[in-house]
Amino acid sequence: MKLQEPALASLLLLAACSESQPPKAPGSRIESSHAALGEVPVGEVATWRLIVPPPGASPDPRYLQAAAFDESRKLLVMFGGVSGPDSTGHWKVVGDLWEWEPAAGTWTNRTPSGSKPSPRAGAGMVFDSSRKKFVIFGGTSASGEDRADLDDTWDWDPSTGAFTNRSVSGPRPDARTEHSMVFEKSTGKVLVFGGGPNNSIVTDYSDVNYDGSYPGAAVSPAFGDTWEWDPATGAWSKLLPAISPGARHASAMVWDSQRGRAVLFGGMREDQLGDDPSFTLGMPLQDTWEWDPATPGWTERTAVGNKPNARYGHAMAYDPSRGVTVLAGGFDIGTGDGLADLWEWDPATATWAQRLDGSEANLPSGRLYASLVADSARSRLVLLAGVTLSPPSLAPIAFADVWDLEPAAEAFTNRTPPSSQNTWPPRRSGHAMAFCPATGRMYVFGGADQTGAPLDDLWEWDGSTWSQIQSDVRPAPRWDTAMAYDPVRKSLILFGGVGNPPLPYADANGYLRDTWEWQSSTRKWSQLFPASGPDAVSMHGMVTDSGRAKVLLYGGQNNSLNSLPGSPTSPIAASTLVWEWDGGKVTWTNHTPVVVSNAQYYCQTPPLLSFDDSRQKMFLFTSSVSDDEMSSGSSFSEWDPVTAGWTYQDPGDLLNFSSSYGGGSFVAYDSLRRRQVLTAWTSDAVN
Repeated sequence: MKLQEPALASLLLLAACSESQPPKAPGSRIESSHAALGEVPVGEVATWRLIVPPPGASPDPRYLQAAAFDESRKLLVMFGGVSGPDSTGHWKVVGDLWEWEPAAGTWTNRTPSGSKPSPRAGAGMVFDSSRKKFVIFGGTSASGEDRADLDDTWDWDPSTGAFTNRSVSGPRPDARTEHSMVFEKSTGKVLVFGGGPNNSIVTDYSDVNYDGSYPGAAVSPAFGDTWEWDPATGAWSKLLPAISPGARHASAMVWDSQRGRAVLFGGMREDQLGDDPSFTLGMPLQDTWEWDPATPGWTERTAVGNKPNARYGHAMAYDPSRGVTVLAGGFDIGTGDGLADLWEWDPATATWAQRLDGSEANLPSGRLYASLVADSARSRLVLLAGVTLSPPSLAPIAFADVWDLEPAAEAFTNRTPPSSQNTWPPRRSGHAMAFCPATGRMYVFGGADQTGAPLDDLWEWDGSTWSQIQSDVRPAPRWDTAMAYDPVRKSLILFGGVGNPPLPYADANGYLRDTWEWQSSTRKWSQLFPASGPDAVSMHGMVTDSGRAKVLLYGGQNNSLNSLPGSPTSPIAASTLVWEWDGGKVTWTNHTPVVVSNAQYYCQTPPLLSFDDSRQKMFLFTSSVSDDEMSSGSSFSEWDPVTAGWTYQDPGDLLNFSSSYGGGSFVAYDSLRRRQVLTAWTSDAVN
């Protein structure tokens, strides 16, 4: 198993080689660490939680809506769909635009009064993370009993609330609905596959031309073409890969950001019968395909054995925390029922695993044409809306509910390699440790061995085994150093520490001030030479500022530093400096603010430091231990990288610590529950 939560990296205790799991909380990780070992213990399955918005404005029940997650503002956006029924039993296609605020659990109507797309259902919508805009293409609209299939392209800018019609002359996909659409982060383009024209728009469920579809969703025949849209030029390009998935509509497709590929599953194949283009036979599919824009080309990866049964109208989302695709629901034409099961696709093993069979309690009801969206800010999956049939009349029932997918277990899991594995790091202390999202693995560097000798070895942990990374060029042996991931350079940045003098880039006492980079692509160390940087220091903290793509360094100690008011009584003074590393510019910048409180004065070493991804602030926990070292006051400070200032908080809690210098204690940000987790190791307990 690869480690899933970078923020919890510091809780991997090398001495015990055990992995710490976050407390039970909402999140998109739908299995515990046990499952990654090949076993799913009884009761450890995915858990859904119904979110009930407070009274007030909210969308009408609907299906065939478009939805995507705004990665910049951390909001879910929903557009259009089929809404109803009204008091007369009729349905209508709508064109309203709504935002869901996950933290507050509230909806906001953002429908503009000016130019905007016509009401439509079955449209495709994606978030263009490069331009921070949403792209909408196609769908089917209605006015009374008339229908119109659409081939227009629109931008929506959340910052202004304005739509822009980006339709241009020249080649473009035929008008269609229920197509699959993703934003290719590797190319900055929008990918569209399949879909089809709508052969009827229905406003009364009794008139449904039932092929397993619902009002406004009877598609005939289906397309099997692949298109890319370039936001820079507004031009569409039809791609002609050597092989392609079969023609279909109501399939689902997601973008695998770790592998730079799109993943497609299932859908409804429409076959024309004879020479009558108005009569088709629908056949649900259960195949799995991947699109690689670098080739470009499609590759079939249909799993042998266990996999979701043939379906269409299902919802899929990519879970970036674990590198898997999650599938929920859809329609089983064999039974005539909406599905409530949950599946997971692991591209590394090309296997599907069922996490829920639909019979468990507290599930979203079986449905199709729902939306499943990955909320990357909270590491959860959000399911909303959709439709099902109500026996015995088979009248469709639409939903307006919102569900969070969250994990079900909390546990420490001993991941100590077996005695048969003779390759693993020797015991040490004062080492640096960091998670590298570019490789999906954990790294440990240096420290001091059991004799106190400094180390300069680098080890890689893939979740089950250790391997040493050899490099002729590497940092000098040291302990009490720090390391963090640089999102710009996709590398690990290491700074400072202390070793046995004399050492280059060190003072007379062995305190180091050098900056090193371990590059994930070359798997080599290289020293960087910024024009200036922090003083020589050890026992400092380093965290990744995920929002601004920087690395923050705080605190530490050096016996040549000037003692500051409120710092620990020690011949070795503690630092209260804040430095920021910019990998793009290869620079360190001193951001230490004018003192506004005593929050940053008390600098235990090493600092209990983490970064709050949801609020984009650095979190510092401090404690004051009594003379008997049995009780302590606790407080925390938050550093805002934008304003370069501290905010001090004193919750009035008491925590027990074995040392005022934080020995054996760790703090990490739990992105699943959007809160800080403090693990304090004492002589006889873990708090």
